Amino acid sequence: MKQQVKPNAERLKKAYPDEPHIVKLMERAFKVKIDVINEYNELSIRGQVDAKQGKYDTMLQSFAWRDKMMAANLLWLAEEVYPTEKIIVWAHNDHIRKAHSEVEGTPYTVKFMGELMPEEYNKYSYVLGLYMAGGETADNLGNKKDVVTLEPGSMESILSASNKPYTFVDLRYQRETRGNSWMFEPVTTYSWGMMPESMNVREQYDGILLIDKVNAPKYIK
Repeated sequence: MKQQVKPNAERLKKAYPDEPHIVKLMERAFKVKIDVINEYNELSIRGQVDAKQGKYDTMLQSFAWRDKMMAANLLWLAEEVYPTEKIIVWAHNDHIRKAHSEVEGTPYTVKFMGELMPEEYNKYSYVLGLYMAGGETADNLGNKKDVVTLEPGSMESILSASNKPYTFVDLRYQRETRGNSWMFEPVTTYSWGMMPESMNVREQYDGILLIDKVNAPKYIK
């Protein structure tokens, strides 16, 4: 299929007139799929088998492989395809934050995409963490879960004191003053609205958006 991209370049351009980079994007997509087949699939399968036996090293290796590929794809898009465009990356907090492996309490102690990006990209990017204060969330299997009761002094409990449906706070340009010391020291946060973690939020994000009450997605059967 990858070999058919260039011979069909004109047909692709005609089918996708609004995407001038369609040929380059298609070639990259097939390259990634081939890499997944050759490298990731077996690693992922072995990780699942090992996890059932209480061994998680292989699963962590598969997570590291995936995020290494995510970082490589993002760099490629930023440098090779859209070097003059602004790019919005929408992903789970774990994958975009700047130093995931330093978060205390995370079960995934590997470097994820945000931590793998070159340092120079930090000054060009604005990393926004998305959190919740209440309502109902869901796990990767679609099982609905209640957002946990927030611990007093946690980041979510502090921000929810605004009593607003949505609260945004900038971290990047803050200076420590009375009332914002929580931004400059380890504080409890909740991954997925369920799992407590501890981190210095300014070392992970440039800003935080808190949604006061969330609803679990309606899955298509």
